Amino acid sequence: MSNFLRLHSHKIWLDMLSARNRMSHTYNATEALMVYDRLQEYRQEMEILLAVLKTQD
Repeated sequence: MSNFLRLHSHKIWLDMLSARNRMSHTYNATEALMVYDRLQEYRQEMEILLAVLKTQD
């Protein structure tokens, strides 16, 4: 799995974690829309992770 975390992708994973934490403790529509706008980017990273995990024994 060490190959999974590409050098440029670590930032998006930290962004996803931060977004999740903000949405868990905040009910701000503007914040929610900002996270919503990034969902496609987050999804792409999750799909890459899923593909890597499926190749693991």
